Amino acid sequence: MKMMGRQSYFTLSLLFLTCLNAFEFFIKYTSLITTNSRPLFNIEKFIGSPTCSLKTRKPDGTELYRVSLDLTDSIIYHTFPDNIFQNIEKVVTITHSFTCTEGENSASFDLKSQFFPVDYIPQLFEVKIKISMMEESSKDIFFFSDGFKTYCNYSIPNANEASLNKYEKVFIDKTEDIVTATKIGSTKSTLMRLTCEIVESAEFSLEIPIYFTLNSDPWTSVSGDPHMKQIVLDYPSLITKAICYDVSGSPGDYLHIAGFSLSGIQVYGQLKDDYYMHKIIIKSDSGKITTSTNHIILDNGQLINWTGNMQKSTFKSKEFQYLITRNHVFITSLENGGKMIKIEKSIHSSSENHLDASFKLSPDDYKEMDGLVGDIGKKKYIFHEEIQSDRNIGSKFISIDIDNKIIKGVKVERGNEECWLINVNDILKPFNISKYLYKTMHVF
Repeated sequence: MKMMGRQSYFTLSLLFLTCLNAFEFFIKYTSLITTNSRPLFNIEKFIGSPTCSLKTRKPDGTELYRVSLDLTDSIIYHTFPDNIFQNIEKVVTITHSFTCTEGENSASFDLKSQFFPVDYIPQLFEVKIKISMMEESSKDIFFFSDGFKTYCNYSIPNANEASLNKYEKVFIDKTEDIVTATKIGSTKSTLMRLTCEIVESAEFSLEIPIYFTLNSDPWTSVSGDPHMKQIVLDYPSLITKAICYDVSGSPGDYLHIAGFSLSGIQVYGQLKDDYYMHKIIIKSDSGKITTSTNHIILDNGQLINWTGNMQKSTFKSKEFQYLITRNHVFITSLENGGKMIKIEKSIHSSSENHLDASFKLSPDDYKEMDGLVGDIGKKKYIFHEEIQSDRNIGSKFISIDIDNKIIKGVKVERGNEECWLINVNDILKPFNISKYLYKTMHVF
């Protein structure tokens, strides 16, 4: 990344309007952080006097800063201490988690900043978003620019959650723009992605939360688990393409992730809430393997405590070999070609652990598979020509023929890799995701 020009700040403003007898305020914060910057939160209160706790942390959950703010004055300025970002050496996303309470009223929300290990960023850019405790079907997002000529693209990574009335803007010197986001269906919140290119300078991308209903979590729409990504075969080119899709159910549901008919192995994940898995269950002829966020039960019944200080360890049973590290479990079948299942423990936006499961697969493997991954992999895909709203910047869209049904996909980034995001129920037609969700273990 090339950085040049004068030092300045990228700030994001959010407008909070609440229902009767609830607090409301504006909050403005620094969205692009540099090594020597001191992020500023500017809160302008209108109703009530809530107390807000703020925790700022890195992606691995390491806490950088915390403070409690009493919103008793009409305007409050709070600046971060010096040097709290000095030891970060790569581009990362910084999360600011707020919980504000007054009497029986409470609101929790996350804001995110992008950190760059440089001394300056040549652009002043502000965003203002309206957030209300009253449910609303549309939101206006306001953009303000003062600096270098900048090309920006607006998008909703999960196109099934909301739509926008415009998708791009060129900012020259002091420029303003307004974009309207309208929710689709019962969407409570979503993310808007701002992707910008400063001419002859830097490129950056930010995710802006849009709360149609407060106390919902928009970050699960583009991050977290279960976020599925897999390789499928494009006909007739026979080139592999990466697709991705989101799965949601009810807390406690068991998701049939994948099955391997040759080995008899079946993989299930239990949802802790609508989106995140906290338990992975692997069934085989030799028994059951259960992995939770704090322990592992091997197929022979041996209990392993899986803690943060876990040293690299190996175990072996009659059918499986296990390699366990601090945040990963590698389970390899000793029969049928040594199929390996990888389980990863991560932290999601609410600072809680969750689990992801992954497999090394090729399109040929789907012939002997079932479950969600297997059934999706066996479908016939024809990818048509990509469409881009601008020849230099902008989200890419595509039409995909899936079993003779035309489906829309949008290119997103998952795990630092690009994939085509598709609605899972569109892929599964004439079925839907409920076919792979179970309420109790004894069903399978």
